[in-house]
Amino acid sequence: MSVVASDLVPAVGAMVSPHLYPALKYEAGAAAKARVGMDKVLVTLERVLVSQTYLVGERVTLADIWAVVVLSILMEHILDAPARAAMPSVMRYFTTLAAQPAFAKALGGEVKLCETPLGPPPDELECATPFKWSPDGSCPAPPTDDAWARAFLRRLRAASHREPELLALYALRKPDMTRLVGAARDALSRCPNVVEVRVPPAGRVRVVGDLHGHFHDLLHLLAVGGLPSEENVYVFAGDYVDRGNWGVEVVLALFALKAWRPAAVHLLRGNHETSGCVERYGFATEVARKYGAKSLGGFLSAFRELPIAAAVVTAPAVAPGGAAAAAAAARGGRGGRTRGVACPSRRGAGGRGGARRGAGAPADGGAGGPPLPVWERPLVPGERRVLALHGGIWRDRPSAIFHFRPRPTPPCHLVAPRPSAAPNAPPAS
Repeated sequence: MSVVASDLVPAVGAMVSPHLYPALKYEAGAAAKARVGMDKVLVTLERVLVSQTYLVGERVTLADIWAVVVLSILMEHILDAPARAAMPSVMRYFTTLAAQPAFAKALGGEVKLCETPLGPPPDELECATPFKWSPDGSCPAPPTDDAWARAFLRRLRAASHREPELLALYALRKPDMTRLVGAARDALSRCPNVVEVRVPPAGRVRVVGDLHGHFHDLLHLLAVGGLPSEENVYVFAGDYVDRGNWGVEVVLALFALKAWRPAAVHLLRGNHETSGCVERYGFATEVARKYGAKSLGGFLSAFRELPIAAAVVTAPAVAPGGAAAAAAAARGGRGGRTRGVACPSRRGAGGRGGARRGAGAPADGGAGGPPLPVWERPLVPGERRVLALHGGIWRDRPSAIFHFRPRPTPPCHLVAPRPSAAPNAPPAS
């Protein structure tokens, strides 16, 4: 009786009761755990009832009453024909006792055997195919499908209120997670080290600071500011993980938005998107609990492709020479050079030893070479540029756009040091 009470009764409560009583919440983790316990008990009962008619002795006992009542619910809602065929001794035991008048009266008549077992409610299965990948595998859904983005964020939010293991079980399966991280990594690998973000003529650019695993803050931000679009561009300035409990959800949401609308979402790298910080501050443990320790390598490989800064550029109101000159200036045509600005570079997608992006470009952006990077282009009258990165935001200057110079260290003497006395000097009188 104790075995029935400890394993079969929880199976009924977790897998059947939420369907019979809608006020009860279906917990997928509890249902999966209860299913494992139920299978173990049924295997044990099958082994015991091969040579016995009753569970205890040669007559009906309280243990048989418990077992038949619980088995009747499982036979009606969970155990379908293949499951019943795998335990003939349990079926003989159940049909023999359930046919007795006292049991039939207590059970309310004949028990209807299950044909289709109950499973998770429909809302729990919507994540079975969360993505609608494009033929080239780069976009998880059509860029015009706003409903998909909202549904995906709702799915992650529903999982964030439950056990961490449910994220991989129902919200986003591991194969889909791996494919999403890979698509985001490929999209980020095509970005320069300093990305150029043009302010839309009729829109705005939103620069978002440290999220640190606070997924619900991200949802509130998107609810207030709206989904990314051509007129609503987001720049996330790093530190997406660690400290908070939902760093995986934050990264997956941002990666999905980046792969969905890459021109409207720009992700930068912070100091926490490194192997040392994720091991020390909790993201590695979170990934291991939700997707397994081996999944951390995929996240880190995507983090290594993140740009380090974004140059937010506003279009000039009036450009000398008209629209053609403004377009030529925006493309990096000939013009003066900014003084003393080093050209940042990063390794190509080929890994170590690959070609550096932006290396070898002519300083004046001549016709024979690629256009000048945004940090070396001359300012057009009326144009404004702002550098956004993890450490903060720097505005442009009239002479040069961005100066990467260390700040001078001010003196830190709060108290003037006392002069050291000479050894064996006589005390002052």
